[in-house]
Amino acid sequence: MTSIRPIHREIITLQSGHAVELRLVPSTIPSAGNNKIAVLLHPWSWLGGNMNDPILGSFTQVLLDRRYHIITYNSRGVGKSSGWPSFSSVQEGKDLEDVVQWCLSHVPDVNDVLLLGYSHGSLIASLQPVLPSPIKTSHILLSYPLDKRGMLTLFNSTLYSSRLSSLLQNWHPAANVLLIFGDQDQFTSIENYRQWVNGLRKESKQLQGEGDRHGSFEVIEIAGAGHFWGGISGRNMLDRVAEWLDRESS
Repeated sequence: MTSIRPIHREIITLQSGHAVELRLVPSTIPSAGNNKIAVLLHPWSWLGGNMNDPILGSFTQVLLDRRYHIITYNSRGVGKSSGWPSFSSVQEGKDLEDVVQWCLSHVPDVNDVLLLGYSHGSLIASLQPVLPSPIKTSHILLSYPLDKRGMLTLFNSTLYSSRLSSLLQNWHPAANVLLIFGDQDQFTSIENYRQWVNGLRKESKQLQGEGDRHGSFEVIEIAGAGHFWGGISGRNMLDRVAEWLDRESS
């Protein structure tokens, strides 16, 4: 493919045969053959999550300003996507891998893939493994629903914990992870967030001492922010994400 269509929605068929409703917003900044894609994952579909989520939409300008082509899509059973949501969300993780491969085949010369998941979407994003070099893989996990993880995944917390650890363990020059949450999150206590983060930081320090690892792991806690990022807390969050993206691209 040598060109990218303007903003459009379409129904794509994944390798599994599953149909997904997808929207592609192409970058507005010309690229010299080094394209970047951002795949955004919406909150839990059982509570009405879909690709038109306003929090995901708030990232549009931040990403376009940094030359990303933006892909959002409806998960299983949402909108015009086929099937039914799974209770463990494992199948949704496999769908994400297929969506990423579709993006790589429809956007030419991609060298940077960003997975940005919000709430339940961050669980799905964490299932996407690091892509082969030379593609840079980054994960932004926004409002990761730590305290509700068992309920949201049919008590498969161990799987999701191990997959996040695997992202850290697979650090290399093209892997980066950002966790960002508010200290007033309505679904996960700040005490549990901080305890969890301390464990991940200890793990990442151990991994930094093992071989040639140059990836990044960063945690941002936003004071006064809840799960839904209203008002000034949402603007602060976007500013911090923009700063992180700029640092990672420098």
